[in-house]
Amino acid sequence: MFRITLILLLIVFSFSINAQNKIKNHEAIDIAKLRCTYLFTFQRDSTNALKIGSERMDLFIGEKCSRYKSYGRIKMDSMIQDFENRGIPMEIALADISIFPKLKYEHQVYKNFPKGSFSVFDRVHKDKFVYDEPMDCFNWIIKSDTATILSYKCQKAITNYKGRSYEAWFTKEIPLSEGPYKFHGLPGLIVKIADTKNHYSFELLSTIVPPKGTLIYFPTYPTICTTREGLMKVKRDAKQDIIKRLEDMGGSFSDPETREKAKKRAMEKARRRNNPIELL
Repeated sequence: MFRITLILLLIVFSFSINAQNKIKNHEAIDIAKLRCTYLFTFQRDSTNALKIGSERMDLFIGEKCSRYKSYGRIKMDSMIQDFENRGIPMEIALADISIFPKLKYEHQVYKNFPKGSFSVFDRVHKDKFVYDEPMDCFNWIIKSDTATILSYKCQKAITNYKGRSYEAWFTKEIPLSEGPYKFHGLPGLIVKIADTKNHYSFELLSTIVPPKGTLIYFPTYPTICTTREGLMKVKRDAKQDIIKRLEDMGGSFSDPETREKAKKRAMEKARRRNNPIELL
């Protein structure tokens, strides 16, 4: 086991996220001209303000479209691709799962692909889903307030989206009508945005020009095509019968009492996740 772990760690240290020219089950759709890293913080339980999670998210902006995805998922995808390129069986790669990043959010958002639409990828247990929706969904009101954030001169804007009121700060010094998650449509890059209850917030950490030729990839692996409402229903249903889902995926319990205890723990965990970013 130690030998396997050592070999895998050496492999991990050797891979480079930007070194790949091809990614299995993905197609290149644009060339990235800017990489923006955001700190995404979230309160999944609306009743517990002390339980705050966070994740690093990366926004790659191209000439025609953009991709928003967690850094952990980017790193994991690169590791898996590197294992496959080296001919290392996944059962060996998975022998020590601690080398893989722990993911809190699986969603990926592609703006303007297809043109004028979001493409949103997400996962519920082992099932992968995708849905499209129109991008023209933000009615921004630009305010006169200004502030300096990360040395950028920023201006305030407000909007409502899916049951939440948001305050955003954007900068015309980076004249790209972009931002984290689905947010866009202002005359400059969104540097900071949060809902007024501060349950969900995004704060820019850095911007860099990626290495020349860095590509934006779009998934082509098998997915279940749905709608946003359809995906929300799947997530609600999964919470109600999480133990059966685990058993369908190969999990097992030694006796009915153990199964019932596991069900109660799972339901309690699901109950604490009562505060999705999109309420409507």
